[in-house]
Amino acid sequence: MGSDRLTPVRGGLSSGIAFFGKIRPVTGVAALLALAAALFGGTSQAASAPVQPDPSTPIVLVMMDELPTASLMDPGGSIDRRRFPNLAAFASTSTWYRDNVAAGDFTGWAIPPILTGRLGNKYLLPTNAAQPDNIFNLLGGDHRLHVLEELTELCSEALCPDGHQGGVTDQIEADEFVKEKFHLVDPAVIGKFTMTMPAGPRSVSVIHMLLPHQPTRFTPEGKTYPGGPLGFTMSSENDIWSIGVIIY
Repeated sequence: MGSDRLTPVRGGLSSGIAFFGKIRPVTGVAALLALAAALFGGTSQAASAPVQPDPSTPIVLVMMDELPTASLMDPGGSIDRRRFPNLAAFASTSTWYRDNVAAGDFTGWAIPPILTGRLGNKYLLPTNAAQPDNIFNLLGGDHRLHVLEELTELCSEALCPDGHQGGVTDQIEADEFVKEKFHLVDPAVIGKFTMTMPAGPRSVSVIHMLLPHQPTRFTPEGKTYPGGPLGFTMSSENDIWSIGVIIY
């Protein structure tokens, strides 16, 4: 990574799980361990205690788009076990960072910070060329990468030859870049990614899933219906951070 260091990230696309970049200028493996702790559990005490890095630990990072933390919670501030039994069970054996907040209010500058540890801006494109200090370049040299990022291009063609990079060539703003790549979700693509995930040491699986992003088209049983137009459901006069995000 050179002299640049990934800075702390406290947020996860309002997805109910907080992910971490580098916590301090230490080795890449130690930074990865912080990410693994956020994903796979351990108590808060264990997450903050000194640990011995294990570079062979498999990593799975799932980013769900437009899934506000507030929509997962019950009135007591815990994950609603009745509505989301699997997520609640996962959280009960893991470290859930309830106070997470997205690094941005749009995919173009919300997703890259999870993968880079750096805040984005309107003109910082979500590409490897613009943001090379990312988790893929950090781990790609000695890990097996299994990646599905359909709206961003942080993983280079060299590391992710099937990543659909290069389709957008004339945009200078992150939001317009993402809009040009946006498409309706194909469940078969997600299913293929899931079924072909590698197992074993030094495997890294990363998916940015365009669900439950509007337009809503799926019933709980997985059936489809005609979706509505894209657009916020709240007045633009409201505070934008009130749209699906609760900060404690």
